[in-house]
Amino acid sequence: MAIKQDKFISALQQEIAQSLSAVALVLDKILPDQDQTDNLRTLSDACQILTNVHHSLSVHRRYRVLPFLNADCKKIVNTLQIDECLFGKAFNDVFKNEQLTKKTSQEIKKRTFKLPATNIQRQNERRKESSTIINTKEQGTQSGATSGATHTRTHTSIVSEPILDTLDTLVGSNSLYAGLLSKFYSQWNTLTTDSIILNWVKGIKIPFETQPRQLVEPKLPIKGNDLDFHRAINNLLAIGAVSKCKATKGQFLSSYFLVKKPDGNDILLINKTKEEAIENTKFTLDLLQTLGFRKNNKYSSIFVIPQCVKNELLWWQQNIGRGREIKPRDFNLEIYSDASKTGWGAFCLDQKCHGFWDLDDQQRHINFLEIKAAFYAVKCFTKFKDNLRVLLRIDNKTAISCINRGGSVRFKPLNEASTRLWKWCEERNIFLFASYISSRENVEADEQSRSKTINTEYEIDHSAFRLIVNGFGLPTIDSFATRLNAKCSRYISWFPDPDCFSVDAFTMEWHRFYFYAFPPFALVTRAIEKIIEDRATGILTKPSPSSSDFPGGRQIIRTSFLKKAIPADTIPLLISSISDSTLKQYSGCYRKYWRFCKERKVDPYNYNLDTYLSFLTNSFNNGLSYSVINSYRSALNLIFNPLNKADEGTIIRFLRGVYNKRPSVPKYCETWNPDSVLKVLESWYPLENLSLERLSYKLVTLMALTSASRVNLFQTLSEITRANISTDTEGIQIKITERVKTSGPNRLQPLLNFPYFRQKPELCVASTIEFYIKVTKNLIGEDGSLIITHKKPYHTASSQTISRWIKNTLRLGGIDTGVFSSHSVRHASTSPYELE
Repeated sequence: MAIKQDKFISALQQEIAQSLSAVALVLDKILPDQDQTDNLRTLSDACQILTNVHHSLSVHRRYRVLPFLNADCKKIVNTLQIDECLFGKAFNDVFKNEQLTKKTSQEIKKRTFKLPATNIQRQNERRKESSTIINTKEQGTQSGATSGATHTRTHTSIVSEPILDTLDTLVGSNSLYAGLLSKFYSQWNTLTTDSIILNWVKGIKIPFETQPRQLVEPKLPIKGNDLDFHRAINNLLAIGAVSKCKATKGQFLSSYFLVKKPDGNDILLINKTKEEAIENTKFTLDLLQTLGFRKNNKYSSIFVIPQCVKNELLWWQQNIGRGREIKPRDFNLEIYSDASKTGWGAFCLDQKCHGFWDLDDQQRHINFLEIKAAFYAVKCFTKFKDNLRVLLRIDNKTAISCINRGGSVRFKPLNEASTRLWKWCEERNIFLFASYISSRENVEADEQSRSKTINTEYEIDHSAFRLIVNGFGLPTIDSFATRLNAKCSRYISWFPDPDCFSVDAFTMEWHRFYFYAFPPFALVTRAIEKIIEDRATGILTKPSPSSSDFPGGRQIIRTSFLKKAIPADTIPLLISSISDSTLKQYSGCYRKYWRFCKERKVDPYNYNLDTYLSFLTNSFNNGLSYSVINSYRSALNLIFNPLNKADEGTIIRFLRGVYNKRPSVPKYCETWNPDSVLKVLESWYPLENLSLERLSYKLVTLMALTSASRVNLFQTLSEITRANISTDTEGIQIKITERVKTSGPNRLQPLLNFPYFRQKPELCVASTIEFYIKVTKNLIGEDGSLIITHKKPYHTASSQTISRWIKNTLRLGGIDTGVFSSHSVRHASTSPYELE
């Protein structure tokens, strides 16, 4: 425990030293400036304080170590002062002089004092000469050892003569290689002057402080297989590690025992009673560092370093002099990433990206995929940037550890993936730090990682592409590709991709490249227009329309308008009348209708009542509800309108029959009591004691419960800007200037009113908004969004983020979020429980 505490305090002193270095750099820069007198005085005081703290810690460390020192050391320490060393630089020299004086006095005493013979010594004198006593041969001990041989006692008192005779034949001059390294000391002396290495080669001299004494003869060990003991002794004799000796006056007997090695052989261990007379050292460790055993009859060999180790050593050789920089903990970017067995996803500043794994990656462990997903996420959002500090948010602790440590010493794939990530970032001076986020909060990245393969993810066959290259030459860039299907080293993706040259080919000038384009069927017309407009040269491959080439909902609407002879310049205005959410909803219907028509080999753009009703009937038989089928009717009427009145009446009657067979049911048959949530919000008071996270939860939940805007609530909250907030004596008014779902001609934009609730300030929305603006004033501009994220780097909270915050608050209020979603606040706030 004392050692751990000392190491901890030593680490604190190192951090203080780094702080002093940083302050010293600032002092050095402003020292010539005569106008910086006050700053110089302040920094000088800071240095003095840090120095005093450093010295106090040294005194404390010294005070904690003193109880563990013997009387001689304490006497020496009290005469020395703290300098660069804890007990003074002169401690070693003074201590050696004291020990030398003490040793000399002991030698004088030994020459004038003789120990009386003990009973054990008398018995040993009468012991038969055939008794086997093995003298431990300490490597390199040639002179200076104390008198009295150190022996080990065998398992039995007598070893049979045939075994001893066999030992004489086993031991030869060429087979004794224990301690052989010490015989080459002269050659080592010509190679190096390092005293430590030369001492290792020379051998160890056991530093006996006193003569080992033994008053009681050790008991015989538990009897086992004598042959195992003899075999172990024979092995030691054969290599010269021990030698035979006779009984000696003042001898030291030691018991021994056998221990199984991993390979099944036995190793003979000698009891370490004699070490009580040896100075306090790590005896086994010292032996391992200094004994010169030769393995497999070779004391020197060449060790082949793998290439991966060479790369690591080369990196350290190039960077060891740089030192460790003091990195501030304010990050420029916060990137969320996640991985699944099918793909990866990332999210940053309301931008999303995703990709899919190839067949090899799909067989990899999820820990490897998480690191690779983080790498792709960093490349997507920082590819054209440098000098950044990036905070990675990952829901896998193994990946976090590997990234923060720069690799893994246990798993080679994880180490390689982490090394590639850091090498890429090092080239751009990007500093990474990974932190944990629960999967429940990592919603956006998790959703992207589980995206299904889209129909545009196809490519031309490699053999067909080789024929194209042979006929038209090798293109320099692939204009429509992803990481998995790119045909050129450089490619342009239609969404952020880790290795793409750029994003969205239609925003670039094509005449700069000899391009290769294999666009989706719906984009062939735009690609041809782009080639003509830019006067570009390249290879265009047009896919044949098939059942899988769904052109997209927007393109189907555009084509249907063209077939009705509507002017092309009018069509964009017609399409803009459809909101993005409605267009997304209609696209699902068009995809199914496209597939339905291709299976029956009919033109999806030609209206036919039989095909129309067959599609709706097939949807009903697949279990779709009345509301979904009615939405399909609206989508189809958009591309086939105007219908004749007879057909329209038939379709309406069909839908009435669907409703009778499968009537719509409300999503919630009951609602929850807002009182439980209000009690939680009321307990979050005063506001000054709340964290930014808890304050954000309270703000959005109160606004959701009391807001008069019931349609697309979360979008409304996310689009509130601080410039549109006004305050008077009655409360706060918020104008919504952005277009929302309820926006339309002759409709007023939403206006949110939050009066002061002075009777109960714990639940006052207006005062909560004012306090929130005050707290976050320095985190975002005055004209920025009202609601921002509560973690660095701060940015506008999306509607999905606000929805997640409200859901977490409902869970804290005891609401079953498995049944009630965050949208249920609309029903709960209009329930009989009226808010005052």
